Amino acid sequence: EAYAHLMESVLAEKPDAVCITMPFSFQFFEGLRFAKRFKERHPKVPIVIGGCTINDYKGSLFKTPGLFDVIDFAQAGEGEDAVCELMEHIAGLRPVEQVSNLIWREKGEIRFSSMPPSYPNLDTVPPPDFDGIPFDGYLVPEGIANLQTSRGCYYGKCTFCGDSFRRNFRMRKPELVYQDIKGIHEKTGVRYFLFWDSLAPPRTLRAVAEGIARDQLPVYWFAETKFEKPYV
Repeated sequence: EAYAHLMESVLAEKPDAVCITMPFSFQFFEGLRFAKRFKERHPKVPIVIGGCTINDYKGSLFKTPGLFDVIDFAQAGEGEDAVCELMEHIAGLRPVEQVSNLIWREKGEIRFSSMPPSYPNLDTVPPPDFDGIPFDGYLVPEGIANLQTSRGCYYGKCTFCGDSFRRNFRMRKPELVYQDIKGIHEKTGVRYFLFWDSLAPPRTLRAVAEGIARDQLPVYWFAETKFEKPYV
């Protein structure tokens, strides 16, 4: 059983549901393979899939109800708030029709939530938690922590880019981003950070650079950005 160790580690948590995120398309098939194996052994535990792949391809993925033979729910779009609503439904506290971003099968037919899409306020989302990450187990000289400082893209005009990466731009307050970095460094010792933004906002990068210089923080960061006037 290729997934035996992973399955046992998941079961050790005694989950009320198993959520599989698929940010990139190449994760889709492995995610479904695990879901199928898990469902065969533990059919009563709900399985939820989400991530950019689900959002970008929801128009074609759910043309056949057969996908729901191995999963129970899918959530397109952003999940921080929406998945909490889904857990309330699974606990019997919320009707399924009142769960944002949800796709499910009911009486053999695919249904899509009629609720407004959920777009979390990035200033209220907690920073990433890297507890338990074995940084020394990666084939790199030092550990690297990645995090998002914004969602969507403030430019948003590149037609080759998926909608989930360029629509609905929002950014976390720059001072909060710096506190995130400082907190992660102090807690884990990680010195290298990758900002996984579609396009890192100049104001955020300036605040991070000024904070590092002010506090003499021994960290380094990488971001994808676009030449803008604030840089000169």
